[in-house]
Amino acid sequence: MFNEEKAIFRSPDKRFTNALELIQKHPELGKKTEIDSVRGIIVDNYILFYEKKKNNIVVLTLWDCRQNTDNLKTK
Repeated sequence: MFNEEKAIFRSPDKRFTNALELIQKHPELGKKTEIDSVRGIIVDNYILFYEKKKNNIVVLTLWDCRQNTDNLKTK
């Protein structure tokens, strides 16, 4: 039997949308990184790195946690 609620929950787009809505309301929610203005929030197997700029949230990168962290570059 198909469960629409579970299908929506599994949708990556919905999860990222929910995460963005949360950090828009609570920009300090994400974990601080080595870079002062950058924070990250875990979404499934990803970390969404973002920065608050005035009244906007700027998504810097979406990191797949299954990758080698040596490949994650910072400015």
